[in-house]
Amino acid sequence: MWEAEGEDLLVCLVDVRQQLEADGLNLCCQGARPDVWPSGQLRQFTNGRFGYVLPSPSVGKTPEEVDLFAPADVGEIGTVEEQRDAVLRFHGLRHL
Repeated sequence: MWEAEGEDLLVCLVDVRQQLEADGLNLCCQGARPDVWPSGQLRQFTNGRFGYVLPSPSVGKTPEEVDLFAPADVGEIGTVEEQRDAVLRFHGLRHL
């Protein structure tokens, strides 16, 4: 059984995903997609429940918002590390 406690739902989701990955398993949910991550404001307002599909369709337009716990196809998901790398690239940062 996998359990997690954290400051919001996103922290718990990432923790459970890491536990599953250690057992060779992946969680097929929107929050496991490398191209999905919340902004700080969205995370705060939704307790880490929702995220945005990255990259934004275009400047000035609202990006698509998804429920991190909604189902995702197995071909859409990645590891926690792949997601971290994708988010860092999106923000123009490199992985430390």
